[in-house]
Amino acid sequence: MGVDGSGLDGISGDLSEGGVAPAGAARLQAPRCVGLPQAAPLGAGGEPHAWTRAAGGAAQDQGQRPADVLKIKREDLRDGALWIVQNKTKAKRAIELTGELAALIERINARPRERLSAWLIQDDDGKPLGTFGMRSRFDKARRLAGVEFQFRDIRAKAATDTGDLAHSQKLLGHRNREMTEHYVRQRVGERVQPLR
Repeated sequence: MGVDGSGLDGISGDLSEGGVAPAGAARLQAPRCVGLPQAAPLGAGGEPHAWTRAAGGAAQDQGQRPADVLKIKREDLRDGALWIVQNKTKAKRAIELTGELAALIERINARPRERLSAWLIQDDDGKPLGTFGMRSRFDKARRLAGVEFQFRDIRAKAATDTGDLAHSQKLLGHRNREMTEHYVRQRVGERVQPLR
């Protein structure tokens, strides 16, 4: 992947700093921030990292929890949207299949594999990639890349990358604005005045 953020099948962004970054832009402010310098090395290493990149990209573009990303079936892609019912809150979302998410889905579907199953994120044998499988692949990819962040941090990144708190609230499925503000504040940090 180039420094401009192009070419990674998954986590991507530019090197925007400060202010509100546009959707898809990585920030380099908070210690647990997932940004391009950390994410880019996850694109190296081939198998089994292709599915790690696919799951990471899906998580970033949708802003969903890891379990919600892993349960996506091909039948959930219909009428120009990705239809999700979140496990935790039961919130229903129809995420439009446009832009980077549409391109990611195309790359996932075009990827060669031995068997095709109902699951969007699957191993080469057609079995759904479960939580343990994703975790072990993600840990290995992080170790090889020499980076430190958790898969769940990608959801917080999606919240800040929209640049619009109302959009983030809808995308993440939060019932109240305060929870979304908590995500954004925790990731970006809260601006405070000095004592003097």
